[in-house]
Amino acid sequence: MKKFILIVCMCWIGVTVSALAKDRKRTLPEEDAGNYSALIPPTAVTKTGLFTVHQVGEKWYFEIPDSLLNRLLLSVTRFVSAPANPRFFGGEVANQQVVYWEKIGRKMLLRAYFLHSSADGKGEISKAVAVNNESPVLACFPIEAERNSHSLIEITDLVEEDIPAFSIRPVLKSRYEISAYQKNKSFIKSVRTFPLNTEVKTLRTYLVRLDESGQKDCIFPVAETTGLITAELNTSFILLPKEPMRRRLYDLRVGYFARQYEFYGDEQQTAGNKKFICRWRLEPRPEDVEKMKRGELVEPQKPIVFYIDPATPRKWRKYMIKAVESWRPAFEEAGFKNAIYAREWPEDDPEIDMEDIRYSIIHYIASPVANSNGHQISDPRSGEIIQARVGWHHNVMKLVHDWYMVQAGINDPQGRKMCVNEELMGRLIEFICAHEIGHTLGLRHNLGASRQTPVEKLRDKKWLEENGHTVSIMDYARFNYVAQPEDSVSVDGLFPRIGIYDKWAIQWGYTPLWGTSDDEEDRLVLNEMIKKKQKENKRLWFGAEGYNRDPRCQREDLGDNPVIAAEYGIRNLKRVMKVLPEWTYEEGDFNTHLLSMHRSIIDQYRRFLIHAAVHIGGIYRNFKVAEEAGIVYEPVEREMQKQALQFLSDYLFTPPDWLFGEKYLYRIYESPQREMYKIVEDVLNPEEYPLLDPETFIGMKDYAADRVGCYTVEEYLSDLKHILFGELQTRQTIGNFRRHSQQICVESMVSLLNNEKYKKTDVPVIARNFLVGLAQDIQKNKSYFKDTVSREHLAYLYAKIQKQLE
Repeated sequence: MKKFILIVCMCWIGVTVSALAKDRKRTLPEEDAGNYSALIPPTAVTKTGLFTVHQVGEKWYFEIPDSLLNRLLLSVTRFVSAPANPRFFGGEVANQQVVYWEKIGRKMLLRAYFLHSSADGKGEISKAVAVNNESPVLACFPIEAERNSHSLIEITDLVEEDIPAFSIRPVLKSRYEISAYQKNKSFIKSVRTFPLNTEVKTLRTYLVRLDESGQKDCIFPVAETTGLITAELNTSFILLPKEPMRRRLYDLRVGYFARQYEFYGDEQQTAGNKKFICRWRLEPRPEDVEKMKRGELVEPQKPIVFYIDPATPRKWRKYMIKAVESWRPAFEEAGFKNAIYAREWPEDDPEIDMEDIRYSIIHYIASPVANSNGHQISDPRSGEIIQARVGWHHNVMKLVHDWYMVQAGINDPQGRKMCVNEELMGRLIEFICAHEIGHTLGLRHNLGASRQTPVEKLRDKKWLEENGHTVSIMDYARFNYVAQPEDSVSVDGLFPRIGIYDKWAIQWGYTPLWGTSDDEEDRLVLNEMIKKKQKENKRLWFGAEGYNRDPRCQREDLGDNPVIAAEYGIRNLKRVMKVLPEWTYEEGDFNTHLLSMHRSIIDQYRRFLIHAAVHIGGIYRNFKVAEEAGIVYEPVEREMQKQALQFLSDYLFTPPDWLFGEKYLYRIYESPQREMYKIVEDVLNPEEYPLLDPETFIGMKDYAADRVGCYTVEEYLSDLKHILFGELQTRQTIGNFRRHSQQICVESMVSLLNNEKYKKTDVPVIARNFLVGLAQDIQKNKSYFKDTVSREHLAYLYAKIQKQLE
């Protein structure tokens, strides 16, 4: 009996297999089978991976499995190499989008996916969302053959034609006059494919539009003689997860980069918005979940790994590795140990490629640009970071050297030369690199971090060594310029470091949450975490970049009173001015070092001016959720605004002769005083500084209308007039710099009389009242001046004002 059953089963299996074979044969038309053999001969070079890739002579084919249809792929095109003197560099992104394959009849479409709006898919409204989200077709290919649920298409044109989605993005072409694509000078260099990604390298050549009038220089020197540029590009296609990582919703009180889209559901009464942070997928191994719940540190399933570009000078690599791994303690706050690594690129392994999207790189750029940057590429559905890069321009070392000499050289003898020792430069590189790595982890600038340190602590050696001078390396706090030589502050007290805010931000963004079902439940848990943590430690406040009216959120300021901090900073700048020729000396140098470093001192001085100026008319902004009491917006304290204005009176409108009075400056400037004029022109320019900005006047008016004790615009302009035109009371001779400052003030206020943007506000009235009062003061006092120059200057101002008023 058993034998009979076995024979019947075998017969049934045979019939079934035969039937399946017939079905499979029916799905492959004879002409397709013939086409496949003709198109892909045995001599073809074939590679299997995400897409099976065939090279037949100069033709390239992809086999697209049905299992990939409608699956989302991240497409990233980067420059592998770029023409000389560009505004873009090897390693930088040229274009990026999410794409998917769609099969319609005998055509294979490659479409772009834009997540502008979405629905949960269960309600009726999802139909309305679908009809308003038609995806553009980037490319359309005839299906050449089908085999085993795979569609064969020729993709030569995808990379040889200049399809914008896989080339230099149109905005860059327009900006840099890049025009017609030269197909006969462009080709595919290589295609590599792996289980999750396929990498396509191309060499592309373009015409460059040249200005026939000769008025505008071409940014590409090679194009001036050839009319052409060539760049090597790499386009990566990587499969995104079928199930996106759970989103962590954005919160204004913790600084993360974020993505968002509109969200619709049948139960809504208004359209929603999903805004969520960008972060890596860090998850414990299944066997470690219970350990993590008990508070034990565990290693993530997949740690974050950065590779150092082999183009990086070898002596700097160890400092970059140290910078990356300095973030490990921050991840321990989130429950993960050994969460982030850095490795030198394995140059002896030909199987891996730096353009492969699976690898995150610190990319070294031979460029005179004094900058560095950190950025990441993420899944638009969830914010999951897929890959990250740090762009490290060679001349960032020049930038950080100059900052250090000007801000810290007076306290650290190592910083008093144009070429510092390897140990100091290594530490400078480590600091900059750690900041950029923070961006690649999802963190934004926290410009409010430095405000959390009391000014007096910036001179406290012991406190600084324990805490650092700012709570976040994501601030633009640079170096401790407040410490005075007599404070004997160590180098540790001069440098920023990963601080308590950074650790808290990583904890908030990366700690796994248990027992919640969706991102909305997570949001409520995280909200309580923020309220509790920031109540326990006020120094964990996040000051967002971009809201310039809050003076706590400034670049490169220090301390809880930047005006006092700037006074200390200027004391140190005065000391540096005395020894600058000694610090910048190099035999045979035509004073280029001296000029460069004096300009750096000017830049630092200008920062001090803006640190004070933004308090005038400034508005504090403290985000609060519904259950928290108190107001969000409030004006800067009246006394703080007056203190800031007095600082400008003492350090700008009183001529800063210390900055331009040294005799050696005639080695680098024809007229040092003209350089001084440029500064006051900027400070009194309504478009540059807030002193005469119409928005300052409007804000002061608004807040004084319903609050007692505010610094009113009338009081402010009265104080400013007394400072700028104080000679009308003292009747002392008006010097060159003061005359120039007064002229700029009058011109700026005159410009506000007829400013179209503000003609329906109080601004013209405020400007007119100021000018009327000033004209009356000039008319009453000008005859008392004994010197002709002062009298003629005042007569000129009076005539100018009267002409405008009439």
